[in-house]
Amino acid sequence: MKDPRQARLIMKDPLQVKLRTKNPLQARLRMKDPRQARLIMKDPLQVKLRTRDPLQVKLRTRDPLQVKLRTKDPLQAKLRTKDPLQAKLRTKNPLQAKLRTKNPLQAKLRMKDPRQARLIMKDPRQARLIMKDPLQVKVRTRDPLQAKLRTRDPLQAKLRRKDPRQASLIMKDPLQVKLRMKDPRQARLIMK
Repeated sequence: MKDPRQARLIMKDPLQVKLRTKNPLQARLRMKDPRQARLIMKDPLQVKLRTRDPLQVKLRTRDPLQVKLRTKDPLQAKLRTKDPLQAKLRTKNPLQAKLRTKNPLQAKLRMKDPRQARLIMKDPRQARLIMKDPLQVKVRTRDPLQAKLRTRDPLQAKLRRKDPRQASLIMKDPLQVKLRMKDPRQARLIMK
């Protein structure tokens, strides 16, 4: 009775009478998706976005600028809020997202050599070592098993590459490294 012009609409859908009285202009949108009625009231400017993907409404309210990125991979939305600057990198390799959040400084290195991503995932314990000596990253990819030894004495990394079997001997007596290289057959005698 307040607005006789709404008589026709009220007859079509009596359930929407309550909503229409609050905001008659939104009646059209509510007909398309009644579940959005509450959300539309909170922020009418986001109506256009919500119609495309209602599931992302919660995320968009926090940071509308990230809407474009979230549409590509909604699962990464949680991570992006922590560090939006890494969004670009995460899209290339989502598997590294977990690691990057712990140590953003390693993102640059991983991008240079994507093949290291698999190794780092298999043995997360190596992440700490890589940070201690970033220069050894290249070497570790060739032989990850020697990473532990290299951290003890980086200068011996070159020698170990030539004869990895002598790694344990070299650690026991570094002074004899020169001799062993000249005549590897003496390695057994030197140990005795």
